Amino acid sequence: MGTTFSVSVTFSNFSNFAGFDINLTWDGSIISFVSADKTPLNTLWPGGWTTVFEQSGAGYYELAAVALATSASNAEASALFNVTFQADRSGSSPLQTPIHFALAQLSDTMSNPIPTTATDGTYTMSAAETVVFGELGVGSDFNGTVLAVDGNNFTLSALPATFTWDVGSNHTFAFRSRCLGSAGTTRYVWMSTSGLSTAQNGTFIVPSAGGSITGNYKTQYSLTVVSPYGSPGGADWYDSGSTAYATLANGTVIITPGSVQAVFTGWSGGATGTGLTSNPIIMSGPMTAVANWIIQYNLTVVTNPSSLPPIPGTNWYDNWTWVNLTAPQFVPNATGVGGVRYNFTYWDLDGASQGLGVNPISIQMNEAHVATAHFKVQCLVTFGQTGLDGTATSTVATVNGSAYTYGTLPLSEWIDNGTAISYLYSSVVSSSSSGQQFGLSNVTGQASPATVTGPIIITGNYVAQYNITFSLTGVGNDFTGNSATIDNSSYILVLPTSFWWNNGSTHSFAFRSPLVGLMKPYFWNSTTGLSNLQNDSIVITGPGNVIGNYVSNVHSVIVASVTFFPYNIPMVYQGCYNLTILVTIRNTGDYPESTWGGLWHNYTAGESIGTFPAGELSVGQSATYSFAWDTTYVPINYSYTLTAIVSYTEGRNVMNVPNFQVRIPGDVNGDGRVDMRDIALVARAFGSNKTSSNWNLYADINGDGVVNMRDVALAARHFGQQV
Repeated sequence: MGTTFSVSVTFSNFSNFAGFDINLTWDGSIISFVSADKTPLNTLWPGGWTTVFEQSGAGYYELAAVALATSASNAEASALFNVTFQADRSGSSPLQTPIHFALAQLSDTMSNPIPTTATDGTYTMSAAETVVFGELGVGSDFNGTVLAVDGNNFTLSALPATFTWDVGSNHTFAFRSRCLGSAGTTRYVWMSTSGLSTAQNGTFIVPSAGGSITGNYKTQYSLTVVSPYGSPGGADWYDSGSTAYATLANGTVIITPGSVQAVFTGWSGGATGTGLTSNPIIMSGPMTAVANWIIQYNLTVVTNPSSLPPIPGTNWYDNWTWVNLTAPQFVPNATGVGGVRYNFTYWDLDGASQGLGVNPISIQMNEAHVATAHFKVQCLVTFGQTGLDGTATSTVATVNGSAYTYGTLPLSEWIDNGTAISYLYSSVVSSSSSGQQFGLSNVTGQASPATVTGPIIITGNYVAQYNITFSLTGVGNDFTGNSATIDNSSYILVLPTSFWWNNGSTHSFAFRSPLVGLMKPYFWNSTTGLSNLQNDSIVITGPGNVIGNYVSNVHSVIVASVTFFPYNIPMVYQGCYNLTILVTIRNTGDYPESTWGGLWHNYTAGESIGTFPAGELSVGQSATYSFAWDTTYVPINYSYTLTAIVSYTEGRNVMNVPNFQVRIPGDVNGDGRVDMRDIALVARAFGSNKTSSNWNLYADINGDGVVNMRDVALAARHFGQQV
């Protein structure tokens, strides 16, 4: 074991001199040089001095120094020169070995030795043993001092701590009684000490066999009881795994007599149950018991005129809950008397209208309310239709915001006397028959809005319409121009184009040929559906299709997609993980093809990510190639263009992925530098994974699917770096 000791050399009998050279030699196999304290030499030369050279090695140490100025004041001066050594030995045997000294005065070329009190000698050291201090039970969330030894403090990261002391020497120690975790909700309490002592603190004597001293701690968690009412109790510190209870003094609290009260509904957070004392709480960690309360308010319901029967609903209701109030729609009844009746018109809440005709209404009880139902006189209005049949399915007419279908017409509706009624007949009514609908021809009767001064009859008149769809087959996406003329207008039919035409109407069409695409021409071959001609006129009697069939042959292989893993974004942190890039190619032509190609991150400079081997693709077949890109030595650049190329016998196709970023590790926000904004983003996502609500895939710097200390370390390592 290693033990340090010091040897002091006293210089004396100096008269004015320019400098000195001191040599020390010893047995380097058992003693090693540690340090030399040269500060006391300042007393030799008050005018200052400097080191000429200083060297040490196995078994020797030498120092040469000269004065910056000399004066009579240093005549017969003396100084203490201290040298510290370390000896390697075992057991308790003392060390006996000579250390030799030689001192020369530089002013006479080291020819005149200077007398000193240091001579060859034998040095004996006391026996020493090792004592190890440690702890059990303190969590890593405690950052303060756990232990003090001989007045020196030690944190958790410094333990266990090993000391080598002389046998029989006295030393003090003290274990912290309570260690509060950084969150303030967990603490570690000293329970006992084992080893050379059983005390929490004190003094001990190093025994001949050495030993250890370990402080043993137990974990306690805090229980917090939160309640705005009812005098909560039970908040305290509890041992891990023990049982605790949260309590309330009472469950009903009057806030404003006759107006507002609070009612306890149950426990949540770390507690359960509905009683004033919670169910047992197992203290497996910090717990917060929350007492939940509901505030209740009063609701009063009246009618206008007040002579009408009262409407149910007056009562107490929970705060923030909703109460639905429904007024009778008609008084005395729906049929009225002599074409006249009272009809509900609107509710007001605390004098504010809730909207004309809104019934029922929903009231949120966040304060006391008064709700009033209002009624008006109405007259009868009738709505009807012609031209529809039982296949009509969608809305035919909308009256005052209400929709009506074929099955609900004719409609006789009561309207407020002297008011205007708004209505709208649908321009198109759908049909359950495939390819059929009904188009509005005209409306007879009083125009909308109609002022009600007596009975009114309004009728919507419809005509049947049929869906005619024009489309192409055999034409590729490389053709995007006009492909047909329909009723003297040009159309692009690469995607199907549909028309709704009246029953019995006549329409003309003509398919163009050839259709010249970017890669090949397409030629009209036939027409199927409602006609077999390239140019024709058709009379509409039902739904149908007109399909222009084209033919062509071509060689074509394309790059269908370029995707990235683990995250499909055009970005990778330099050298943090191998980015997997999937390149998919597809034979979109009419012939089998031989293919080969590759992937570049700087095509113009020939900087390749990899190539894929020659292969065969049948018509319509796809193939996917995987590239593992190691970006360790790829220069950081925020505007790479990845280029995927597939070659085949008749040509090649290219897909570029622009603005691909090889980022500085830790540049989470992509602004070209790693600063506190990025550290904050990593901290905000810390501990998350892909299913977490605070997940940020850009904070997963090493791409392992979690944000942890590895990502923090990468960001910290590159902190301050910028492009």
